[in-house]
Amino acid sequence: MIYADYNATAPCTPEHLAKVTELILQKDGNPSSIHYQGRRAKVALESARKSVAWHFSAEPSEIIFMSGATEVNNFILQGTACHHFFPDCQETSKASVSHFIVSAGEHPSVFATCEFLKKRNQVHLEVAPLLTSGEICLKQLLPLISDKTSLVSLIYVNNETGIMSNLQEIVVQIRKKSPTCHIHIDAVQAFGKIDMRWMGPSGVDSAVVSGHKVGALKGIAALYLKKSVRLGTIIVGGGQERGRRAGTENMPGIFSLGLRSDDLRDNSEVMARLGRLWKTLWDNLSTISGVSLHGDPTCSTKNTVNFHMSGIQGEILMLKLDAAGIAVSTGSACSSGTPKPSHVLKSMGFSDFESANSIRISLGASTTEDDIQEIVRVIRTVADQRKAV
Repeated sequence: MIYADYNATAPCTPEHLAKVTELILQKDGNPSSIHYQGRRAKVALESARKSVAWHFSAEPSEIIFMSGATEVNNFILQGTACHHFFPDCQETSKASVSHFIVSAGEHPSVFATCEFLKKRNQVHLEVAPLLTSGEICLKQLLPLISDKTSLVSLIYVNNETGIMSNLQEIVVQIRKKSPTCHIHIDAVQAFGKIDMRWMGPSGVDSAVVSGHKVGALKGIAALYLKKSVRLGTIIVGGGQERGRRAGTENMPGIFSLGLRSDDLRDNSEVMARLGRLWKTLWDNLSTISGVSLHGDPTCSTKNTVNFHMSGIQGEILMLKLDAAGIAVSTGSACSSGTPKPSHVLKSMGFSDFESANSIRISLGASTTEDDIQEIVRVIRTVADQRKAV
């Protein structure tokens, strides 16, 4: 089996699972308890928090653990809207509508939350388009921002295309227009691939990373939330996570994410190797008749290739690859099985057919040169069969 769907999830290694299991057995108390076992668990929890905080140049107290990036995005968007919609717990009749801006490349969890808030008349939403390269279009984003803008939510690395936007510059320009709007960054696909330590000292208010995208357990994510930000919460109960997210912490997941955060402090050798494999894949696919690659390769994180093949449905091509023992995705894993065109590719200027029938190949730690050659061979064979018909 050749696994080439790392943007959907990066599998845990046996070595990582062994380390997590050891921590669970040693420190399995409730971190809210004040007895010895509870205190040991609390120390381990705070150690993991510190490990994640390093990646943002943030204070450990600015890291909040949640169940996944979808929950984090809901927390930020709903929390921002509700804080604006119910300022100081006033009556709803006195409330106003929040102005949100998102990019056309956002993850479905962002768009779905915005639609939910729109239906409740809590949000007026505007969408900033993408360039044909796949990057966020700064020139069309900035004019949307006003003194009434409550939130701007931007994806750092697109989950479908692997295209990275220059958010350092974009955040600076947003702050010039709006010193007070909340800037939220979806950094899920950037974590472990790009140095994100610029965020802490920047104008970014919040950002999210997800454990299972970097080989940690599923069901854990971390929110970076600048300490000056005031937000309502959507899960109430006990005072866990500094009152931001009630409920007993997912200690196995937190241990796992903390360990992977330590591992990823210096990931340069892995990314350099993946870059070479990615270039081989990109260059070879570009020579296959009928294959069209999506996005500007100079803006890519060098682990993702998104493409379509003329005259063949994406699901058919994916199934042919699956039959050959190669695991890839059609567009985003979160929308697999839906025939709708990708909103990301549509914004980049691709047709309905091209946007609905794209294939995403994403590489990771276990990918080898032989894997790349086999992927190219199978795709070339499918292309040759298509021409013969």
